[in-house]
Amino acid sequence: TVAADTSRALADGLEVYLPFDTTATTNVAPNASITPTVSGSPAITASGFHRSFLKIPSGAYINLPGTESLAYENGDKSFAICCWVRMGAQSGDPCIWANKNWSSGKNKGILLCAARAESASTAGVVASAGSGSGRLELGTFNYEATDRWTFYCVTRSNEGVMTVYQGRSDGTLDWVADSTFTAFALKSGYSFKIGQDGTGGYKSKFVGDVDDFALWTRGLSHQEIKRIYEAGRSGVDLGDLIKHD
Repeated sequence: TVAADTSRALADGLEVYLPFDTTATTNVAPNASITPTVSGSPAITASGFHRSFLKIPSGAYINLPGTESLAYENGDKSFAICCWVRMGAQSGDPCIWANKNWSSGKNKGILLCAARAESASTAGVVASAGSGSGRLELGTFNYEATDRWTFYCVTRSNEGVMTVYQGRSDGTLDWVADSTFTAFALKSGYSFKIGQDGTGGYKSKFVGDVDDFALWTRGLSHQEIKRIYEAGRSGVDLGDLIKHD
C-alpha cells in the first residue's frame, strides 16, 4: 500500500530545498524559513547529480535549525524527505539524515541509516523510527557502487502509512510500506541534520555525497515521488519541476 495521490503542487509543504548548486546553506524552498548551518568542512563540488553536489567528509554535517519546531501535518506525524546519495566507505552505522538521538533506536524521531548490516557480509540503507518506548525499522536496501547516484525518499502519509523508497541508477524504483507506525513520534526535540544524528555527535560518521535534499511537512504520494525520481534520472531537479508545476 502506498499513499494516495493528493494532486497537490510539489511546493506545498516544502520547507527545505537544498540543491547544493552554489553553497551548502542556500535553502531555495518557496517559503523558506529554515537557514542551514554547517559543521566541519562539507564542500560544494562541481559535476554532481544535478550540476554541483555536497561532499561530506567524516565528521562534517549540515544542521537544519528550526525543523524541530515546524508544523507537520496530521498531528506532527506526516512528512517527506527526498535526496540523492552517492555512498562513500562507511564505518559503523552512520546517519544519512536524522532528527533523533541514535544512541537508542527507541528514541523519538526518525533517521535514514547507512551501512546498517543486512547480513553478515552486506551493508544496506534502512529507516529507523522511534516512539520513546519502542522502535520500528523499514528497509533494507543494498548499496549501489560508489560511483552511482541513488535516490532515497522516506514519507509518512496522513493515512498513517510509512514508505521508504530507493531509486537506483538503472531506473528501478523499489519501495517498502508499513501501516503500523501509529506510535511514531516525528518530533524529537532535535533539528534534522544531514550526515549526522539529531545530536550532531554520533560516533559513526557518514562519508559520501548528497544532492537535491528536500523536506516537506506533509506526506508525498507515490505519484509525486515517482515523478521526482524519474525527472532526476533525466537531469531535471526538483527546482525545475516546481517551476513548471
